[in-house]
Amino acid sequence: MASAAPGLPAPRPALACSLITDTDGIVMDELYLIDPSGHRRHLPHDAAFHILFRSFDLIKQRADILEISKGAPLSADVHIASSKDSDEYFLMTDDQKHPIMSSAVSRCGSTTTMSRRSTRFC
Repeated sequence: MASAAPGLPAPRPALACSLITDTDGIVMDELYLIDPSGHRRHLPHDAAFHILFRSFDLIKQRADILEISKGAPLSADVHIASSKDSDEYFLMTDDQKHPIMSSAVSRCGSTTTMSRRSTRFC
């Protein structure tokens, strides 16, 4: 776990690929994706969830959610991308690509669906 000053949120890169919410129940407007850098990023809408994930079973409730540093919300056009010739995957949001470590991809399971642009995250 990354260190931060006591009482301040810190990135949690070991949780990359995790879909989390607080312990008070699962509500779509309170879902966060832990990005490859370990920051929790708000999912902007239901469609983003369905683009990146296959199942609500992947949502984990965490009592320590406020101890994970908060990043910018994911953009409305969030998706996973990869070139045809590569096994590297990227989380695309706000026209920026963020590499996804192979350990996070394998932890999430299969990443192949209809096309590289619509590849699911988990």
